[in-house]
Amino acid sequence: MPGSPTAGWGSIFPRLEMVDASGFWADLTAIKHPPGIPVIEEELRIAGAGVAAALEAIRPGATEIEASAAESTMRVMGLAINPFIPVVASGANAAIWERVATHLPLAAG
Repeated sequence: MPGSPTAGWGSIFPRLEMVDASGFWADLTAIKHPPGIPVIEEELRIAGAGVAAALEAIRPGATEIEASAAESTMRVMGLAINPFIPVVASGANAAIWERVATHLPLAAG
């Protein structure tokens, strides 16, 4: 696979055999352990509130920062770490790789 983090391992570990474990992993994670269920439910509650905040904030004229409200809503509710950088960018700012929301207003469309 191009770009695979394991691409050069065969030359380093000649006896290494890579296998597809996706079926095993799917089976292993399909049934949740009972103490983990309330954690998942809380995560879903927080994510739902973040989506609601984003949908409310994203409108023409709102700034990129205002439209980034989802993350702050989720953090206030207990989100410890966000594995994704919120991508709210417009105009020339949208072409920057590590973009950060600014005071630029959003336009329709």
